[in-house]
Amino acid sequence: MNFYCPLCEEEWIITTRLCNDCSKIKRFMKLYSKDIVCNMVSNVLLVNNEKINIKTAKQVDTLLLKPTYKEAVITNRKEIEQAI
Repeated sequence: MNFYCPLCEEEWIITTRLCNDCSKIKRFMKLYSKDIVCNMVSNVLLVNNEKINIKTAKQVDTLLLKPTYKEAVITNRKEIEQAI
């Protein structure tokens, strides 16, 4: 006889059909529908090429817009001189 949860296959169960975490997922599926839960999981957890490209573009933009240490020192020195 198999005493593992049939969904996650990790938890030992004896008195119930699903472990606590898998029961929670099942309740979400009953509440919102299976399609909505599956779409939510795929949209949030799965990474596709479009998301990778957007993230890479944002990283490149921040690197290009981020001033170097020398530029930051010069800018700070100018601001201090103007304040005096």
